[in-house]
Amino acid sequence: MKNQLKVGDKIRFLNAVGGGRVTKIERGLAYVEDENGFEIPTPVHECVVVQEEDTFIPAYKPPKIEPKPHVPTSGQPKVTKADFSVRPEHSEMTPEPKLPHTYLPGGNKLNVYLAFVSTDLKKLGQSSYLAYIVNDSNYILHFVYMNRTEGTRWHLRHVETVEPNMKVLIEQFEATRLNDLEHIAIQIVAYQTDRTFDLKKPVNIEHALDTVKFFKLHSFTENDFFDEPAMLLRLIEDDRPMGMKKNDAEKIEQALKQKKHMASAPARKPDAPKIRGEHIIEVDLHAAELLDSTRGMEAKDILEYQLSKFREVMDRELKHHGQKIVFIHGKGEGVLRRAVEQELKRKYPQCRFQDASFREYGFGATMVTVK
Repeated sequence: MKNQLKVGDKIRFLNAVGGGRVTKIERGLAYVEDENGFEIPTPVHECVVVQEEDTFIPAYKPPKIEPKPHVPTSGQPKVTKADFSVRPEHSEMTPEPKLPHTYLPGGNKLNVYLAFVSTDLKKLGQSSYLAYIVNDSNYILHFVYMNRTEGTRWHLRHVETVEPNMKVLIEQFEATRLNDLEHIAIQIVAYQTDRTFDLKKPVNIEHALDTVKFFKLHSFTENDFFDEPAMLLRLIEDDRPMGMKKNDAEKIEQALKQKKHMASAPARKPDAPKIRGEHIIEVDLHAAELLDSTRGMEAKDILEYQLSKFREVMDRELKHHGQKIVFIHGKGEGVLRRAVEQELKRKYPQCRFQDASFREYGFGATMVTVK
């Protein structure tokens, strides 16, 4: 006979010991309150309705309501006040069972991201940002998140463990604190707990963040991990750490150890332009060649300094007709290259320019001939 179950029925479990009284029924699950006051979700077809006089399960006991003594203040009589919160009979509550980890096909290689989400994309630079660690792998990750302070010291920002194929919020910060993130480090140890696994090396990843990107809308893109656009910084790709190269980190380390630090744009006097072959002057406009450090400078400030160096060389060589000058600007996104070409068309229309030798410079240089 079909089991007709309704709220209030006393039941026993078909496939387990115990039972209780049904408090609600939803989507094929009966919520059964046992003698300790716990609700146990159980499939309806595993519930057997019993009569009050049946003795093959413990008698149902409603939760106890125990009086809670009221501690009197000075001058007040001692009064006992009832506490109507529902409590189990036993002082120690049974811990909730831990859910099994989510393992996905192809997730046995580490892929980890540091993600940034704006709280209001329409107010970039004014609204705050949320930072997440995204664990796109079948491993548990224990990570330490830090930023460099003055000199070579570090500040701990967050420590946490991330479950497989999950993401966790690690901090919220204002745009005014972005300078703190110019140089960050994350240390990660990966492991699994409920099965054997391939050993992964602990990693120490350092990144020099381009904080200018936090103010650009196109830096935040659609992605697989968030409903809203996010800026993703890849930390590990298929088990390979994706931080700065060792040489880059050492250069920054050496720069930070220098005792002299200029508060304004830290420009150094560049070396004299190189003379090559048939009196060809070579000028490298890369920021790393013109500046000791770009700390505290925005992208537009760096570009303006590069253009000022370009103008300085052009103005000096204008009287030398036939002089050839190679300006090395790099391929990159072409921002500096376009700016140089615009300057040539606007301020030096009498000069000819073309791409420099592909064999020597690739697509990263422009040759100017003074006329």
